[in-house]
Amino acid sequence: LVGSNDGTLTNMDAPTDWVADTDAGGVRALDFDGADDYVQMGALSSLTNWSISVWLKPTATTGYRAIFGTPATGPAAVYFKAGKFGVYTTTDRFGAITVANNVWSHLVVTGGSTIRIYVNNVADSTYVSSAAFAGTGNARLGANAVAGTERIQGLLDDLRVWDQVI
Repeated sequence: LVGSNDGTLTNMDAPTDWVADTDAGGVRALDFDGADDYVQMGALSSLTNWSISVWLKPTATTGYRAIFGTPATGPAAVYFKAGKFGVYTTTDRFGAITVANNVWSHLVVTGGSTIRIYVNNVADSTYVSSAAFAGTGNARLGANAVAGTERIQGLLDDLRVWDQVI
């Protein structure tokens, strides 16, 4: 994560919410219940060129499900709705590929002068639009950073945020 931010588990229990992921060879992932779990992160510097990647194994894909976001200008968030991966900076931008329940997916979104969405190394959607991922407040993993709602239900692993388009 840009700035090497550490997070604080909120409404989560480390011994039970850090789980072994047998699909990924025993790597540990965070298990979010979709009700009140999230990780409170520190403030993220404003990013005009950025890339975010994460591994996701959802157990629910209905409604908005925030993966990572900041409560700043925008606000900015990476999320999915009805199984479609997307990003919000000044408006919703969804991909076209459906993310299945109970299956690991690698999700990447990049921004700057063009927003690009990738699902499992497949180019999903492109939007010609300037999109800053601002961060003048505490970021959250697993929930909307503004209201703390729109929570993820399932496993998240290996979130990475870069200050460049990769």
